[in-house]
Amino acid sequence: MKQYDERLTLESVKAGNTSDFRLIVERYEKKAYGLCLRMLGNAEDAADCLQDSFVKAYERLGQFRGESKFSTWLYRIVYTTALNRSAARKRRRESEAPPELGEGARAEDRAERDPALSAWIERALDALPPAQSALIELYYRDDLTIAEIAETTGLSETNAKVTLHRARERIRQYFKTHGIEEELR
Repeated sequence: MKQYDERLTLESVKAGNTSDFRLIVERYEKKAYGLCLRMLGNAEDAADCLQDSFVKAYERLGQFRGESKFSTWLYRIVYTTALNRSAARKRRRESEAPPELGEGARAEDRAERDPALSAWIERALDALPPAQSALIELYYRDDLTIAEIAETTGLSETNAKVTLHRARERIRQYFKTHGIEEELR
């Protein structure tokens, strides 16, 4: 089996071999979908967002200069697309009900062993604003560094750290308010 070489694949797609773009999609679709799902809250919107994101990435591939990792560049497109969709949906929404979100992003090992903890983590993540939830997703599930999150989201590193800290605090407060003693450290 041929090993995936990102640089060669990107060069091939840029040179006009559009069928190689499927290799990029296959490599990143699960994590990109997870980010869309976390930010948008339902599978249908996440799938639409994912498709739009990959179309945008394909159309803008010539703009990728290789100054950052490709995944960071791609996740920025996904993040921005999801954030724009979320903002548009929020403007259309009459009520401010929290979105129903997908899979949790923190304490996964413990949550997998404890379905009750998993459910509480989901509820806490659901209560976060989409931008905070996305940072939790990028940091804990996708293992991005603060610098990569800053580049992906367009935030400064300081702002990314502050937003991540505030998201953690909101989760801790949610747990405290609901009498859950588990800490998400």
